[in-house]
Amino acid sequence: MLRVASGEHLESPFAFSTTSASLPLGTWKTPGLEYFSGRMIYEKDISVPASLLAERVLLDCGEVGVVAEAWINGNPAGSRPWAPYIFEATGHLHAGVNRIKVRVANTAANARAVGEDHNILKNIDRDGWLGPVRLVPYVDREVRCHPV
Repeated sequence: MLRVASGEHLESPFAFSTTSASLPLGTWKTPGLEYFSGRMIYEKDISVPASLLAERVLLDCGEVGVVAEAWINGNPAGSRPWAPYIFEATGHLHAGVNRIKVRVANTAANARAVGEDHNILKNIDRDGWLGPVRLVPYVDREVRCHPV
């Protein structure tokens, strides 16, 4: 919140600058972020064994509040406005180090939870990125049942 006294004047527009920070997966309801409405980008380098690439692979982001958009090694893997937050990773991964990037966005409800509407915060069921995050091998098999 920016407060300017009635006798003060802003000489020119102001801008907020942001920087990268280490933020673990979890809710954004922690002190300092409880009123945050917007997007955060999470990035991580992971090592992928060649054996995992023998089949189809999915990126499962677990629990997200509310929208997730994913990139794998700079390639868009998709966006999901609701669960399940699962993305096709096959074709984007290679053996060795891979960069996973996920942008998570919440709603404007947190920003509106001020004054008389402060109780809105307790009604927000998901906020932030709770995970867990997994690369899941997906084996597509057909099973036929024969009558006995």
